[in-house]
Amino acid sequence: MKRCWDPIPTNRPTAKELENQFWNLFNVLNNNNSIELSEDRQLEIKEAFSQEREDKWKARLAELATNPIPMKRSQNMLTSKRLDYSQYLSQKLTVDDWNKLKLTD
Repeated sequence: MKRCWDPIPTNRPTAKELENQFWNLFNVLNNNNSIELSEDRQLEIKEAFSQEREDKWKARLAELATNPIPMKRSQNMLTSKRLDYSQYLSQKLTVDDWNKLKLTD
C-alpha cells in the first residue's frame, strides 16, 4: 500500500504487479487457501487493518465533514456575477411580446 502512495512514480507498483496481487487475494478468498507470508508482512497487514487505524480515519472523515478545509480563492470554481438580460431580451423580443408580459410581485 505504501508503494502506491510513493511520490516517485517509478517506485510505485506496476499495473501487472497490482493485477498479480489482486489475483492472489481473489484466489485465497475463493479457495480458502492460505498464502505463506513472512512475519514482517503479516505484521504489516495487521497494522494496516487494525481497528485503531480505522477509528482514526473515521474520526478524521467526520471532522472533515463538519469542518471542511476552505478552498483557496484560486481553487474556488464558483463565482458570482450579475447577469444583465435586459439588453438581450430587448433585442430578441418584439413590442408585442413586451406587451404580453405581465409583471408580478
